[in-house]
Amino acid sequence: MRVNVKLVNVGEDASAAIRSCVEQNYAAFVKFIDEEIRPERYEALLVVGARDVAEGFAAAESIDTAGMDAAEILYHTCAKIGKLSGSDAITAKTESMFRSPNLSRREFIAGITRGYQLFSEYPLINDSLCEARYGCMKCIEACPEKALSFSGSLVLDSSRCTKCGLCAASCPVAAVQMPKFSEDAFIGLLEGLNKVYAPRRILVLTESDEKHIPYVHVEKLETRTISIRWILMALKSGLDLLIIRGSVSEDVQRALINLKNLTGRVLLIKNENLEDIIKEHEFEASGLEAIGFSRSDYWFNYIVSINSVIKQGTEVEGLSLTEMKVSETCTLCGACSSECPRNALRIDLSGELGKLEFNTSLCTGCGFCVNVCPEGSIEIYGQKRVNTKPVSVYQDELVRCARCGKPIYSKKFYDRLVAKLGKEDPMLKYCNECKQKLIYERLFRKNQK
Repeated sequence: MRVNVKLVNVGEDASAAIRSCVEQNYAAFVKFIDEEIRPERYEALLVVGARDVAEGFAAAESIDTAGMDAAEILYHTCAKIGKLSGSDAITAKTESMFRSPNLSRREFIAGITRGYQLFSEYPLINDSLCEARYGCMKCIEACPEKALSFSGSLVLDSSRCTKCGLCAASCPVAAVQMPKFSEDAFIGLLEGLNKVYAPRRILVLTESDEKHIPYVHVEKLETRTISIRWILMALKSGLDLLIIRGSVSEDVQRALINLKNLTGRVLLIKNENLEDIIKEHEFEASGLEAIGFSRSDYWFNYIVSINSVIKQGTEVEGLSLTEMKVSETCTLCGACSSECPRNALRIDLSGELGKLEFNTSLCTGCGFCVNVCPEGSIEIYGQKRVNTKPVSVYQDELVRCARCGKPIYSKKFYDRLVAKLGKEDPMLKYCNECKQKLIYERLFRKNQK
């Protein structure tokens, strides 16, 4: 999103530093404005040095610079520019809202009278990312108002939705996002916090106003929107401390407790004094890191962050990583591996035993494998100890071609075929290529006679 930046009495040093940072990092997204502020459709506004901002922009924010030196003003400005430049989701439904079957009469009339100033505050659904079509119902189960349903695709009933954000927090692939603070906006915020030197990097996500504390960046939002992925990305980005003041989902709360014990860099607070909490921590000036988060594969960001923050084998609850158990009824037929939308399952017939390999770093827990397994052999549940490496979840003897020795199928699959046929057909012990050769040879010999 294009960001209009207006600098108000910030001083020459801060102004020069901000313009230099923008030129190096955000030249394609930022325009400095000095004239009267006029709203532009699909654009954001950042006013640095004043509290009041103009209305009518897709997103408008300000930084009160009272008590800040030039370096701190630059620090907060880069963070805000990063966030706003990634806030395109705010305008994602501006045009389509008028065609929405769930648009209320009040919203429709407001859209006509206010035109482009109507921006959706309801969750946005990206059908191309959504895995509900494979069986994932995490957002539907998380919604306390039953505002989400599935009918060929995910459907939102805006008359029920309270915009709490629990659906967005529960989605493993960020297919559901809150437009006012989207996944890309959060990634942009983390990147912005890493653009310039700071003696400490503290991020506070809160539902209430907080007083200024040097180099403590505060973002106000509905905290139930915060996902486990956001927390781990924040820790991976090199933050010295992440503080959340407000309510979060039960899964996020469990994960927070574990991550606090593991890292000491994340806190969930209610009414505690923020300044006292920060004084209890010691900070060292940290170097700038290239975060390297994807803007399309959000599950990838999650796994990269887990691998960066948590050691393999560590006991952590609430991370939404999947464990798989396969029963002895498995025939290695390959239905699960061929149908898995994320290629998290693989049949390996290269060794002496046939194996089913499961890669939890690719699995989002949609449950499609459970549904397609003809034998009902697969069970999935949440991991208790972190393991993002591929593992073998089942193995069986292989039946090999009696002619070329190539593996054909598992012993259990062969036994199942024999049971269905009612007898042991010799042709079952040949691969398809050798079957064709045998048939051709028999026909050739017959014709020679």
